[in-house]
Amino acid sequence: MEVERWQSGPDPSISVVLATIPSTDHSDVVEKLKNQSFPREWEIVVVVDNEPTDRRCEARNIGLREAKADIVAHTDDDVSPPEDWLDNIYSAFEADIICVEGPVQGGMDYTGTGLYRGCNMAVRREEALRVGGWDEEYAGWRDDTEFGWRLEEDGHGRCIYADSVVMVHPPAPRTDLRIDQEIELFHRYPDRYRDRLPDSTRKDVFLLLNRSVWGQHLLRALF
Repeated sequence: MEVERWQSGPDPSISVVLATIPSTDHSDVVEKLKNQSFPREWEIVVVVDNEPTDRRCEARNIGLREAKADIVAHTDDDVSPPEDWLDNIYSAFEADIICVEGPVQGGMDYTGTGLYRGCNMAVRREEALRVGGWDEEYAGWRDDTEFGWRLEEDGHGRCIYADSVVMVHPPAPRTDLRIDQEIELFHRYPDRYRDRLPDSTRKDVFLLLNRSVWGQHLLRALF
């Protein structure tokens, strides 16, 4: 892992962590982040993963540890952050808030169903580290949902959805369904899974499980 850092000043109020790989040009995102209207000091921590396997969560954890600010905003290397993104994140954090999520637009749309999206998620650094950071076993599938649910369950504070904290993401995500991690998420958080996962997603999981003998015994528990 390689870490690149840009700071608007020596005492940042927000650290933005951006996990990326060498084959993806993240310069456009970095320039947009540099041009934020945020009146306070902030920094950008880019963590470049040079390995062929997906180590996104490990990269995000490195960024979380490297961050100098109390508030750490996570995003992706293919987004278009509005210029008031950091302003709105900072305004959303009150004393008892440990995590803020917001809507995602631009094709990969998300309107706040308590599932969390890693491209638009900000946390209190100390509390995020206290609960263990990103779970590196999730390897890019449901890692953001699991992290948000763990902060809700184990964190000392509130997690909120803020309409003002908008991120623009291109239509096509670059992650593939990992059925083993989907099942693991259910086993860790069965009530949240049943309450928050849309019916269409649960039906997709049903069809995938039904194709294998080893998955069929889980169908009764899941559905």
